[in-house]
Amino acid sequence: MKKEYIYVIILCISIVFVGIGIFGLLSTAYQFKDEVEDDLGSVQEVYQEEKIIPTDVEEKKVSPNSNFALKKYYDECNHFEYEEARASN
Repeated sequence: MKKEYIYVIILCISIVFVGIGIFGLLSTAYQFKDEVEDDLGSVQEVYQEEKIIPTDVEEKKVSPNSNFALKKYYDECNHFEYEEARASN
């Protein structure tokens, strides 16, 4: 009879600890969610305040009068070949 009482007490204590653990995990998860939402709101505010200037994608980066050097490496004979050319329009 005493063993049955001990098992019931251990079971009740285990259920209480599991409940406390689940409550602690859920409360921590909700606090983390609130912090993330606050941080996300501040990031969105900063992003909206910044003025973003778009760049022109079709802008030429190389002058038509420029020259360039091409350096080729050959694996089989382990040597380099240099070649100079003018930029094409």
